[in-house]
Amino acid sequence: MYKVFVTNRPVILTDRPDQFIETSFGKHRFVSKKKMELQIEAFEHDKTAIGLMVFHYDLDELFYYFRRICRFVKAAGGVVQNKDDELLFIFRKKKWDLPKGKLDGDEHPREAALREVQEECGVGRLRIEKKLCDTYHTYWEDDRRVLKKTYWFTMKTNYEGRLIPQLEEDITDVKWLKQGDLNAVSENTYRAINDVMEIFNNPNLPYNRE
Repeated sequence: MYKVFVTNRPVILTDRPDQFIETSFGKHRFVSKKKMELQIEAFEHDKTAIGLMVFHYDLDELFYYFRRICRFVKAAGGVVQNKDDELLFIFRKKKWDLPKGKLDGDEHPREAALREVQEECGVGRLRIEKKLCDTYHTYWEDDRRVLKKTYWFTMKTNYEGRLIPQLEEDITDVKWLKQGDLNAVSENTYRAINDVMEIFNNPNLPYNRE
């Protein structure tokens, strides 16, 4: 199964529709790339739709055709903990978010994740603990739908210096937050970020196919 957030709402791509129990989602059998593109466009414009499921017996083929209706880009980011077990968040475009950004050329996702956290937050002495998950979301850029895959890593740091938001990336604040403060974050962030945090707290949850 793949979960792709389209206008901050889930589109599920699966080869096992019988195991999907959410009854409020629109459900469509994959017929062709063009038909799926029309279904996604209709979903984007129907603001009352909660979610969408597209199913096909071959999941790899289904995702291949979904990728072909988009321009594909890769990004990487981190869930960063300090020595007090606080978590690092940025405030960008009036929403809480995790530090992340696009890969440069042939850059490895691990290198990109470390670089982006350093650039967006001013945090040093970072080390990656492990790969956490991948998320997918779409957006529009230059009249083209873009599918962004973000590689997420857990990180630790003993950095105690000043946090410096990267203003040129529209980041207006960077904060260390305690677990008890995260309810306010979850109410004002993207659903993909809430998924990342849920997996961070429950690492054995199944999520997007590698």
